[in-house]
Amino acid sequence: MSVTVMTEQDQRISEVFGQERGRLRSFIRKRVPNEYDVEDLLQEVFFELVRAQRLLLPIDYVSGWLFRVARNRITDLFRKKKPETFADQMAEDDEGESFPFEDLLPSADAGPEASYFRSLLLDELEAALAELPGNIDYVFIHDCARPLIRPEQLIALHKIVRREEAVALAHRVTDTIKEHRGKGRLRGLDRSRLWAMETPQVFSKALIDRAYALVARKRMRITDDVAAVELVGHPVALLENVHPNPKLTLPSDLALIEFLLAPGA
Repeated sequence: MSVTVMTEQDQRISEVFGQERGRLRSFIRKRVPNEYDVEDLLQEVFFELVRAQRLLLPIDYVSGWLFRVARNRITDLFRKKKPETFADQMAEDDEGESFPFEDLLPSADAGPEASYFRSLLLDELEAALAELPGNIDYVFIHDCARPLIRPEQLIALHKIVRREEAVALAHRVTDTIKEHRGKGRLRGLDRSRLWAMETPQVFSKALIDRAYALVARKRMRITDDVAAVELVGHPVALLENVHPNPKLTLPSDLALIEFLLAPGA
């Protein structure tokens, strides 16, 4: 390979990394409390990009590839050394404000498993949004534990999101719902106004990016993607699902799914 070609290749690599450096640093900072580790990880990601280019390794989307490498390097870092407790770890938001990592986690009252899985879900979702190509207009966020989604529902959701910017699949609540107010006191809720959220939940890319930026900046706790969009004051349309779309939570749920998928069910 000629010196000229190598120089042009190096210039392209530097330009790409320079464009993504800020987002990569913010992505790593939210997960790694030590600033020295942040800079080391940035250098490792840059090295991997140079190495991949030199070896002509296939990279579909450079931006998404960089974030995958960063996530893998963060995982390697925490495997090598025991992290501090969450109470001691600090992170920094997009405005440079420092705060405890613990503030990003759900309340301990939800139980250790709920806390772990919710934090894992939000991290993976943020990483997935970062990996999307820049020309994406709409984002479908789907819980793979709900396998009975129908093609016609995806088409309908796409039509609605192009008009409303935010829409979720949902079904009407048919059970009688009571709010427990303590000391044996119950309050009935008007179920005609209650909907159970399902997935997919679909948003314009710009809207969901803005919503999760606010969640991270304000260290808010949310239960789903619709809740994130509600925080920025944007209305969310609902598409009623009249077909069963249960969530696989327990092993016994598999029998129900198999029944619903059986011919003639």
